[in-house]
Amino acid sequence: MKVQNIIYQGEDELKAFIENEEIKDNNLLVQIFTGVCNKSFIKKVTASIKSLLPRATIIGTTTAGEIINGEARENETVISFSSFSRTRLESSFISGNGEDSFELGRKLGRELISDSTKAIIMFSDWSNIQDGVLDGLNSIDDSVVIAGGKAGDNFEFAFKNNYIFLNERVSAHGLVGVALNSSRLKVYSDYNLGWQKIGKKMQVTKSEGNRVYEIDGKSAAISMRSIWAKKLPNDCLRLPGRNFHSS
Repeated sequence: MKVQNIIYQGEDELKAFIENEEIKDNNLLVQIFTGVCNKSFIKKVTASIKSLLPRATIIGTTTAGEIINGEARENETVISFSSFSRTRLESSFISGNGEDSFELGRKLGRELISDSTKAIIMFSDWSNIQDGVLDGLNSIDDSVVIAGGKAGDNFEFAFKNNYIFLNERVSAHGLVGVALNSSRLKVYSDYNLGWQKIGKKMQVTKSEGNRVYEIDGKSAAISMRSIWAKKLPNDCLRLPGRNFHSS
């Protein structure tokens, strides 16, 4: 497996990068992470890639911050090319609007998971509850490594212009996924929660699932505003484990 990354600056630069790096489209996964939450722009980028690499599998999502080569960026479009030698790619789009996240996850799992599936890369729109989707996928086969996340809208907080896409299909509703199928591929997972202790120790006093309602007997939003003042919710969206209910 070989991975090459680029910040998209136009079709000419993209074409030159593909030619200079000698990227071939057989067994090629292209991942796109963009802070430009514009459907026409996304379709333009995916169409450009398909014209240059017609056999590639393209998957992507809009973001709230992008990372390339260990560096955090904003309002950029990062394209990652992953070339495989002995891995078969299987992709699927599942339409849905958060009505039953568990069942959407099961549908995606049934579409993608086979005896040789080692990992799935999956993105969902904002309305789908991530835990439900993951539980649905795991109900099909809990040995498959799952990576991915929810679409963002570049910190606009309207949660309307968040898109997921597969090849040249762009949607604001549902799940997209790519399975990595191989008898030889070895997949390892790791994580970094990014937490650092600050301020006083507090206790969650009311929660449901992954939604926090109260901290130390007070509204979670009020408790967070006592720390972050007017920077809430912007700074909370840059924190790990973000899900504060403000009603």
